[in-house]
Parts: sequence; structure tokens; C-alpha cells
Amino acid sequence: MLPEDLLRFLDVLVWVEGSIYQLDEDNERLTGRGGLDQEHAAAGVARILGVLRQEGHLDERVERELQQGLLYWSWEQDICRRLLAAPRPLDVPAALTGEEVIRCHEAKSFDYRVLFLLLCRLSSTPCDETLLSFLRLDEMLVDISDDLVDYEDDVLANSFNVFRCYIHLHGRSAGLKLVGGRDPAERISDLERRHRELLSRLAPQLQEHYWRRHEEACEGQGQSVQAGGRAGGTGFGRDPKGSGVNGNRVATRGAQLQ
Repeated sequence: MLPEDLLRFLDVLVWVEGSIYQLDEDNERLTGRGGLDQEHAAAGVARILGVLRQEGHLDERVERELQQGLLYWSWEQDICRRLLAAPRPLDVPAALTGEEVIRCHEAKSFDYRVLFLLLCRLSSTPCDETLLSFLRLDEMLVDISDDLVDYEDDVLANSFNVFRCYIHLHGRSAGLKLVGGRDPAERISDLERRHRELLSRLAPQLQEHYWRRHEEACEGQGQSVQAGGRAGGTGFGRDPKGSGVNGNRVATRGAQLQ
């Protein structure tokens, strides 16, 4: 897909992303006070669907991802309401389950999948299912990295944060459980394993693009990627400065709980 494809459809993509972003901001203000309200977001998504349908840009997959966004906002409200009621997680944790946290995490960043699918439709380009699955994992790894950086701010704002939820679930072992091993509940290791598997299945030019972006990001952070020692991380992700989940950052956060 050539760069001019993006420019040709930029008005549609920016409008959709801007509309979703505003709805997400509205939802975060609501979760900040422990509120529950699906009507506002549902009305907003209905407007997006209506415009896309009217312009002939809507298909079943784009609609399904937008509906997934509604579910994410609903789950985020419910989880954050319970987190707000348990301000001292090491003493009395919120009533959460690991399945709820993972489900919510997997639904987050749905807007990037909406934009990917919408751009495929607008440009009449077949959807690369392997790339879409890879990008989904990439987004989740970036989200965890962001959550580690934004932990204190997210607690104050009562926002959904994977590390925050893991503290409620696992107490002082949250950092170790977040890094973990092959158990799906041990989030980072599981995601990075699946990330590597999907990366190996991408077309060679996409793999090279990924590693080029990854190495540029590492250089920008004053790091280096040694030959033969490429680790999992983000190269296609939304933040060109991000390069995956920093293990030292997880360890630091875990130590702060001791």
C-alpha cells in the first residue's frame, strides 16, 4: 500500500479516529468517578456506523470491531468501578478475575484495528490476516509498556491499567506474574512468544521493515540490538519511539511494591 493511499483517505481515517478518541476521553472521565453509562458511547458509535454506511465505507468486519469497542468501554467501566472501591490493593484487593482483565486488555486499542480494516476497504486491498493478528499483539505489548509508565497517573485517574489490575490479582507478585512464563495469565511472556511466532510468518519485506523500525527505536533510546539477539518488541506499533516492554521497567515497578 503506497503512502498516497493514506493521503487519499486521510479525511475519513482522521474523522473516524477523532470520533473514537473523543468517545474514549468521555469514557475515561466517566470511569474516573466510577460511573456506568453505555448510552453515550453507543450513540457515538451509531453515528460513526451511520456515516460510514451512508458513504459506502462500512463492512461487517469494521462494524464488528466498532462493536468490540463498545464492549471494551463497558468492561473498562465495570473494572474501574471495582478498582475505585478498593483503594488499598495490597490490603483488600478488588474483586477481579484474570479472565476479565485479559479480556479487557485484548479489546483495548480497537481503534487501530478499525483503521487497518477501513484502509483495506477504502483502497480495495485484501486484508493480510497474519499482519492484522501480529499488529494486534504488537498493540497489546505497547499498551503494557504504556501502563508501566503511566501507572501512578492511571491510579489517580482511575483508568484501566493492566499492571494496576495485576497488583489487585497477585499482590506483591504482580511484576513476576506480568512477565511470567508460558501461562496465558503471565502476560508479557505469552504475548512475546505469540508475537515471535507471527513475525516469522510475515512476508520477508514486512519482517525487515519491523526490524528496521525496532532497531531505530532502540537507538533512539540509547540502546543497541546485538546481532543474533533480536528480542520481541514493537516495530509497527503506534509509537515510533517504543520498542516493546522493558523488563527493567517491570522489575522496577515490582520492587516498588516490596
